[in-house]
Amino acid sequence: VLDRPVDVARGDVLSHARSAPTVARAFTARLAWLDRDALVVGRRYWLKQGTKSVRATVDEVIHRLDLASLAPDPAAGTLAFNDLGLARLSVNAPLAVDPYARNRHTGSFVLVDDATNHTVAGGMIEEALRG
Repeated sequence: VLDRPVDVARGDVLSHARSAPTVARAFTARLAWLDRDALVVGRRYWLKQGTKSVRATVDEVIHRLDLASLAPDPAAGTLAFNDLGLARLSVNAPLAVDPYARNRHTGSFVLVDDATNHTVAGGMIEEALRG
C-alpha cells in the first residue's frame, strides 16, 4: 500500500523494488546493424526503448562478429550492413536497463538515425556500466 501518489509518465518504468532494473547512462550491447551506411563511432542517434526515446552515442565498437568463423574481430572499429557486434553506448538521460537475457523489454532497443529517420540497428543490452 502506497502512502503517497506515484508520478509515472510515458516512457517511465514502474517495477517491483526486488526486481528493479539498473538505471544507467552507459552500457554494452550486441548490435545488429541494419543500415546501408556503416556505423560511425561518436555519432548521435535516437535510442528507442519501448515508448522512451533518448539521445545515444556509440562510443566504441568492441568487436565485430566474423560470421564465417563466429570469432570476435576486435580490429573492425565499425559495423557495416548486416554486421553483428558488441558496442559501448552512452545515453544523455538515465535509462532503465537489464541484460536482455533477464528481461527483453528493458534489455532491447532500436537505434534511429535522426537525419533520415531510418532504423539503423537493433540492440540487446549485455551489461550496464558504472560511471
